[in-house]
Amino acid sequence: MLTPHPSRPGSMVTFVGLPAFLILLTLVSVALRVFPVSPSVPRPTTPPQATLLPRAVTFVAATPEEARAIAAAERFVAENGYTAAPANLHRMVPELLQNGLPKPIIEQMRRATLYPKAYGISPEQGLHGPGWTVFFEFTRGSGTLAGVEMSPDLQRVWMSHYEMRGDAPARVLRPRTQGQYAPVYSRPPIKTQSRP
Repeated sequence: MLTPHPSRPGSMVTFVGLPAFLILLTLVSVALRVFPVSPSVPRPTTPPQATLLPRAVTFVAATPEEARAIAAAERFVAENGYTAAPANLHRMVPELLQNGLPKPIIEQMRRATLYPKAYGISPEQGLHGPGWTVFFEFTRGSGTLAGVEMSPDLQRVWMSHYEMRGDAPARVLRPRTQGQYAPVYSRPPIKTQSRP
């Protein structure tokens, strides 16, 4: 029978296993320091070589169908506050982990995280069926890209929940930005509301 823990009213289970696990983890850590792994085990002296070579990049003009998808994606990132442009709070779509947050806080979190012009585009056949993925560069200078995914009719548009490799676009539209917008995209600090 489960009984409430005396120091935590309402608690039904006493966690005895957690301290025992932490003690065991500490003992293993100490043992590995005292008795290190045999020096006869070869250790890599150089970092492993990349298995994928960067592909040659050719810049292409978008087809009329791709141009419509790119325009919809650029409008989406601007309206949802990912660029330096003011967000449209009425049309803002919260991401997966932002549900329940006030829209002004979401706007501050997203402000100026992406460059406004698309970097590349790919026709997509994913979990949601066929459509498009339009890629944008992060202003923080990582080598990864953000993806805006959409249905073929451009009616459903959403931000991908993961960052994508720099060579992910099937068609690259322009060279990498390399900080040309950096002065415009200095992010303001996130304002927090103090509670009484």
